[in-house]
Amino acid sequence: MEYTSPANVRALERRLSSSVQDTELLVFIEKAQAFIDAKLGEVFVTPFYPVPDLIKHLATDLALYFYLENQYSSQRPNVDETLEVRYKRIMDTLGDIITGTLSLGPAYPSKNNGGMLSTNDEAPIFDYENPEW
Repeated sequence: MEYTSPANVRALERRLSSSVQDTELLVFIEKAQAFIDAKLGEVFVTPFYPVPDLIKHLATDLALYFYLENQYSSQRPNVDETLEVRYKRIMDTLGDIITGTLSLGPAYPSKNNGGMLSTNDEAPIFDYENPEW
């Protein structure tokens, strides 16, 4: 399941030329989805199904970023600044999701189930099977 669509990318960037084909945008949509899955796959089960709204928005933003990065160069410095801000915002949001600052909701539990870890290999001093305690 795709996280976004060419129609969503076009809605985000109204200045896209009508000559840009959906098949061309699908390449960047797939790239955005793969990037998000790779970034969040350590913490969540990916690909997401159903896709959370935040992931849909991030995928649309990232697909547009990849498309614009492909189209523009340093010959247009204002576009480059806009791209840098967009990319930084996307990375910050993904980082907040990974650290738990932003939640995808209760339907998307983390792979990190928590628990207690020990720093040594010794048997525990207190346990339920020892009647002394």
